Amino acid sequence: MEIVNFEADTYDFEDGGLGEHEFNYKSNENLVGALEHPFAGKYHEGKLEEIEIGKNEPMWVRNVKKGILSLFQLDLVNGRHEHPRTKEYHVKEDGLHGVCDTLYIVHEEDHDYLEVTKVKNLEKCENAPHHLFGRVRGKTCIHCGAEETHPFTETSQVYYELKGTAQQYVIQTCLGRVR
Repeated sequence: MEIVNFEADTYDFEDGGLGEHEFNYKSNENLVGALEHPFAGKYHEGKLEEIEIGKNEPMWVRNVKKGILSLFQLDLVNGRHEHPRTKEYHVKEDGLHGVCDTLYIVHEEDHDYLEVTKVKNLEKCENAPHHLFGRVRGKTCIHCGAEETHPFTETSQVYYELKGTAQQYVIQTCLGRVR
């Protein structure tokens, strides 16, 4: 896999809501140079098992590429092994946020077409990374609710259109968003 024609823009959440922000995407040679190297993932039964990324790539580049590869992770068989025709089911799915509770919703399933939404609950992840900004002086408080850390987003949602069956498919459309 390769990232081509990469464009980006900055956003400061203190400037207002994301919905009102007008983005001005443009190419950035520093970002493009770091992202242009090919990478690959090996999947088994829809689960991402191996990642091939350059060892000398910066951590942020590795994380972007891991995030892209994890978008294509789909548990359409093992998650429903007891009830193969069920339309909604939960699995524990590994990714950048740790092992998270993930809801699968199968909207449509014909003989050669599937429509699926995957919703990862980022509030229910094991071994989740924590992001802290600033410094706090004082004693450590073990049971302080006011200092709990929470992710910036609560869910990650991906919509898929697939050609084929739950056992063997080609992803036609993959649209992701976070809330």
